[in-house]
Amino acid sequence: MSNSIGTTNEGASTVWNAPLRALHSALLLVGGTDMAREFWGGHPLELHDRVLTGVELHQHIWNEQAVCPLEYLVRVIDSVEAFCLYHEIDFLPFLEQKVFGIHSGTFLSPKGALFLIGRFLVQLTRSRDVRQTVLELVEPVGNLISPMTVERLVSVSEDGGTKTAWVLHIHDPSRRGRIPGYDAQSWLGMQLRHSPSRIDAPSMDEVDCLCEVRDLGEVLEAVPRGLHPLRIGGEWMLNGEVVARPTTFFAWLAEHGIRPDSLPEVPDHPVELAIKDIHCPVRRRLVVRSGSILGAKCYLLRARWVQKPFSEGVVESGLSRLIRDVMGEEGPSELDRASALHEQLLLQYKQRLQFVFHRQDETISCNGEHLLRGVPAKILQKVLMSHTVTGRTCFEHREFRRDPDLHLDPVNPNLESRIRILSDRLEERLEGIRIVKSGRGRFELETQLMVEFSEQ
Repeated sequence: MSNSIGTTNEGASTVWNAPLRALHSALLLVGGTDMAREFWGGHPLELHDRVLTGVELHQHIWNEQAVCPLEYLVRVIDSVEAFCLYHEIDFLPFLEQKVFGIHSGTFLSPKGALFLIGRFLVQLTRSRDVRQTVLELVEPVGNLISPMTVERLVSVSEDGGTKTAWVLHIHDPSRRGRIPGYDAQSWLGMQLRHSPSRIDAPSMDEVDCLCEVRDLGEVLEAVPRGLHPLRIGGEWMLNGEVVARPTTFFAWLAEHGIRPDSLPEVPDHPVELAIKDIHCPVRRRLVVRSGSILGAKCYLLRARWVQKPFSEGVVESGLSRLIRDVMGEEGPSELDRASALHEQLLLQYKQRLQFVFHRQDETISCNGEHLLRGVPAKILQKVLMSHTVTGRTCFEHREFRRDPDLHLDPVNPNLESRIRILSDRLEERLEGIRIVKSGRGRFELETQLMVEFSEQ
């Protein structure tokens, strides 16, 4: 599939919409259409040609193989925990059970997962350790989903039947701070842990993000009423205790037995070493792990699992289940319910007229689509503002002639033609709303649908 609505800015780092669609589905399942509309109302998406709002935005993010700017994705997912706190939703269960759970541990729908698995079927069916193979495929899969992101398996070692793997993730290869950091432990770590279950293989036993791009202050202040550390010299203090001290990236790699030459993308640089576990009382969870580093130029995640005898046919079994899911042979699922709610949300937009006046260019849009500009737009702005606040429906020409905001020519205001343009455009483009002449120098606003109005 392609991005059918617009393109991102040339040269911008882009990513599939799959995480956004999974999040959208989870919001619909937990809070219905009202919660989904509230969340996305705070995250307008700007593509190359225009800002998508309302129904356009929802239609776009539902297309999981369309693309959005990576910066937009990161900002959206990093706002989810604060949104959950506001609505008293337990964040980690929401993420694991809803965002990832309805897709069997990944962001991808059955159709999207089948698309990717089909490309790497040979490697998976020949694997003697499916979990390791899944990590080996992180790089080629990442090249398809987010081409400018660096993501690959760095190393794998085994000790007494337990395997330890390190995975590198760089979402800002320019290292210019263009893309903000995010909670990779929750989002990337949870997906890496459960991704083998998409093909019926067991999940990783544990995945920990031990190298974080955000500094300690950003991590602790990521939610309202978060902890507020002080940085004195190179050390971070919290409640009078030192909780992080300076070190270097290469020194930390050496402590974990990772050769710097295995990470040619990342130079040595100063980082912060956490020397205490830190629990956030607001989030009610561990947010900084002792021994991890912060303020780095990459993420490093450590995965561990106990090697078990290979189960013949596990990939074939998972593939068969995916095919049945795509064909709908397994019966109604959570994803089907989310899809029905998504259609209901789109229908609500069709039955509701949401007008937005854009002050910068003096245009007005309805349900995310441009409607009018200039004087007719400003007339409609004032009509809708009055109607939505007071319920007023009757208006007189003279009140607009006297309005200094319209900048009408006092000799030849040409007001009637502007109102006629407004009336004709509503008649042509929208159902359920009309402006009709009700007498000399007067008109009425007639509405059959719910009308909402806001300004940006």
